[in-house]
Amino acid sequence: MRVNGKHYRTVWMEDGVVKLIDQPLLPHKFEIYECRTHTDTARAISTMVVRGAGAIGSAGGFGMAQAVIEAFTGNGSEADEQDKIKYIEKAKDTLK
Repeated sequence: MRVNGKHYRTVWMEDGVVKLIDQPLLPHKFEIYECRTHTDTARAISTMVVRGAGAIGSAGGFGMAQAVIEAFTGNGSEADEQDKIKYIEKAKDTLK
């Protein structure tokens, strides 16, 4: 999608932040919705900020990437390997 001469994807990730075109606002307003954690991304999916099978699937995939980043560098960085796996599995259930 091109807005004011700039190309935007529907869903993308920058520096661990999932960015989405806020679909409910279209066509009257154009805003980028930022999801800083996998739970933010799951909320965006469940509240239909992101719409369409492909975009939802992409958002879910990026959400899983966020969960892995969180497990290994965020709150769970001090956890052992099994705790990190449990964190990622719980994130999968949240995003699902």
